Amino acid sequence: MAAKPKPGLGNRIAPPRFLAFIVIALAAYAIVLSSIEWGRAVLIGFDVGAIVFLLSCIPLLRHQADAMRAAAQ
Repeated sequence: MAAKPKPGLGNRIAPPRFLAFIVIALAAYAIVLSSIEWGRAVLIGFDVGAIVFLLSCIPLLRHQADAMRAAAQ
């Protein structure tokens, strides 16, 4: 029987795209917090993180469904 591969970051904590979203959202929040109120800073941080997350998903849309299924296994 083949040895099971070591679980990756996505299996242990969260997928890398989601971790990037969190880090970028927090960084954007920290940057704009000094110039605007905290509520709007949270919204801007979330928006910036979400935009980067969505842009990072674009390469996923370039593949056919069969290729994605094969890569998932």
